[in-house]
Amino acid sequence: MFSNGYTCQEVDLSFEYTGQKIEIENVEMYFTQSWKLLDEAPTDGGTYIALLSDRENIFFEINPKKVQVKVTYNKDWRESDTEEEKYLCDYVGDYEFKLRIDTDGNINSLDNYQGNYDFQFEPKNVKDIEVAKTRITHSDVEYVYSEDGISIYSDIDLVEPILL
Repeated sequence: MFSNGYTCQEVDLSFEYTGQKIEIENVEMYFTQSWKLLDEAPTDGGTYIALLSDRENIFFEINPKKVQVKVTYNKDWRESDTEEEKYLCDYVGDYEFKLRIDTDGNINSLDNYQGNYDFQFEPKNVKDIEVAKTRITHSDVEYVYSEDGISIYSDIDLVEPILL
C-alpha cells in the first residue's frame, strides 16, 4: 500500500513486549524489516518478518509495554534539592528512569529501555500537577512553603506577609 510516498506494511500478528523471545509456530527464519537474518526469535520491540516452513512470510510486531505512571509534587522538595527530586512517580513494576520536563512542561522519560516500554505519565504536563503545601503554625508566626518559596505570615496587624 502506498500513501504520500511512504510504503506501509500491514502486520499479521501483534504482541506486547514481555522480555521473552516471541516465537511463532512453523517458522524457519526470522528477519528484521530490512531483511537482515536474525540468529533467533526477537525479544525487542519493532516489526519483524517470519519465514514459515511453507515459504509464506508473516509480518509481526512487538509493541512497547505500556506502564502507567502517576506523577505528584514532592511536598518535601526544597530549592536546595535537585530537580529530579521535585516530583514523585507511582507505578507498578521494577523500573528505573529519570523524568525529563520539556520546555512546554510535558513529562517524558529519559529512559525507555530501548523502546520496549512506553511510560504513560498522568498528568502529562507539570502545570497540571497539584502543588501540595506544607503548613506549620506557631502561636505568633506561620510560614507556608509552596513552589514559589516560603511565605511568612503573622497575626500581628502591622506585619505584612513576606515571601522568602
